[in-house]
Amino acid sequence: MREIQTKIKKMVSELINCDDVGADDNLENFGLNSITTIQLFIKLESEFNIEFTAEELLFDRIETITDISEFIINKISKKL
Repeated sequence: MREIQTKIKKMVSELINCDDVGADDNLENFGLNSITTIQLFIKLESEFNIEFTAEELLFDRIETITDISEFIINKISKKL
């Protein structure tokens, strides 16, 4: 999980131009908005070879890098 969190943190940091984001920080507080969220999902799909459904693109339940990491791990495990 640590490797996935590190990759996601790098993606998020690049999108919001901030290196100070912690794994449990609320990403909206750092400027993640609807546009950067879509950009993040595109990067996540590419990096982890997964696809998000329309329902999953509703970002309400995913607020932190930890949340995203757990979500990605669940998506990957369902593919196996």
